[in-house]
Amino acid sequence: MENTLIREKVVLLRTGKMVKIVSRQLQDNDLHKTDNQVDVLVREQDQENFRPFLSISHPKYWKFINLNPRQSIILQLKYSGLSKKEIALVIEEFV
Repeated sequence: MENTLIREKVVLLRTGKMVKIVSRQLQDNDLHKTDNQVDVLVREQDQENFRPFLSISHPKYWKFINLNPRQSIILQLKYSGLSKKEIALVIEEFV
């Protein structure tokens, strides 16, 4: 049987945009990490819900698809507007 550990962090940028980082870790019975998935979601001031940062219409979508998961997450964090310090904290905590 597997358990899922979900962690979230929301960062409010100076522009009013919000960035949500969601980490899902699948664990087996022995509590060994088996899989880690990180999603980057954004919400503009005029929006009610968070949406995925990247969609197929995003100009950098194909660049992200060709990277390994860790590199893709780091680039999504950079392009979302987080500062280098915030990115370092998120990587340490979630990736």
